[in-house]
Amino acid sequence: VIVPGEATHEIDLIEIASDNASLTPNAIKVTRNGQQMIDVKFMLAKDAPLGNMSATVTARLRVEAEETTVRIPAHGIVVGDAIVTPLEISATRSHVPRGEKVGEVLVRSSRGGRAPDIIGVQAVGPVRAELDRMQGEDLRKVSVFVADTASAGACSATVYVMTSAADSPVARVPVYFNVVSAIRATPDVIVLDATRATQRVELRSNTSAFTVKNVSASSKRIKTITITPKCEGASKPAVIEIAIAETVETVARGGLLTIETDLPGDEIVSIPVIVHR
Repeated sequence: VIVPGEATHEIDLIEIASDNASLTPNAIKVTRNGQQMIDVKFMLAKDAPLGNMSATVTARLRVEAEETTVRIPAHGIVVGDAIVTPLEISATRSHVPRGEKVGEVLVRSSRGGRAPDIIGVQAVGPVRAELDRMQGEDLRKVSVFVADTASAGACSATVYVMTSAADSPVARVPVYFNVVSAIRATPDVIVLDATRATQRVELRSNTSAFTVKNVSASSKRIKTITITPKCEGASKPAVIEIAIAETVETVARGGLLTIETDLPGDEIVSIPVIVHR
């Protein structure tokens, strides 16, 4: 609805047009409660491509004796027979354990009633997708789980949902998540200074035994010693000692400790190191 700035002023439409052929504006002049205004309705073309749609509708108007131009941005998503939500699964604000559910994909009919059938589900990346059999006629559900072999840290994957919908048979849903590491480092940040020139680091896992294969530091100011390379449980951790390299003079005051293990998914454990000296 386009109204004049002053309620008593007369308003007339000179011209209205859309820069997207899939969106057609239709405008009429009306009077409500003694005030003139322009009602604009938007019609989407039947052959509009599915997916994200944007357009700008430009209306030339005359208010009293003065001409003005109004630009109306339009944004939306064109759906077919099926509505698949969400457009993406994003669980990056927390860490998800391996094997746990990270989200779900819902399929409904865009016109109400019986939902399209799900013909198949395919996952690409460190997730697995399963069709939920317990659902009503108006809803189909796909549950998405973190794969047991997913690497720790930030991960991404894609779930393809194949349906019986005539005009949108395949929906692509990106998945983003963070995987919690099965290895717990204590401490997870190392600070070395004159009063504490060495630091003991313990690596534990409550689920699996593992062996430290290699330890390296990004700064020559830091030296490492592997004391106990094998973790045999929460009470028997792998142990590494970190110290300031006394013979090295460098301006680098920090670095990253990289620990390589043989535990699938947790092959690399990184710990930041700060040196105050």
